[in-house]
Amino acid sequence: MLKALSGREIQIIKLIAKGRTNQQIANELKISCRTVEAHRSRGMIKIGCTNVAGLIRYALREHLIDA
Repeated sequence: MLKALSGREIQIIKLIAKGRTNQQIANELKISCRTVEAHRSRGMIKIGCTNVAGLIRYALREHLIDA
């Protein structure tokens, strides 16, 4: 069973799926790059994916982003 994503994890997944880099996300959200990486990693574990392609598939499937 998948664990629920936090609001910040969803926000970061959306930005990654839109093509933003970790540094761009960190700058936009005014957090550190390491914090972005931590949220991304936890989100990926929760949704069961191992790469950015999996994140994008998840974001499309869950309607977090438009195709």
